[in-house]
Amino acid sequence: MMNAVVTGASKGIGKAIAEKLAREGWNVAICARNAAALETARIAIQQQNPAVTVLAIQADMGVKEQVLSFASQVKTAFPTIEML
Repeated sequence: MMNAVVTGASKGIGKAIAEKLAREGWNVAICARNAAALETARIAIQQQNPAVTVLAIQADMGVKEQVLSFASQVKTAFPTIEML
């Protein structure tokens, strides 16, 4: 399976992209600032294709430490990334 990273994926275009990728068989790592919205999005994305992995991590892309933590967790879960 191919792996993708989608930031700001709890709503709007980020969520729509993650849902489309999941439907097409991609594993997706998603992040957003709001934990509750992120979990709701994770469930909706996972429902698109139960066979894929949806890694959801709360992170603010404006905070360097959170960006680095998100990247580290993604790298651990998905050894290769085909799409950012």
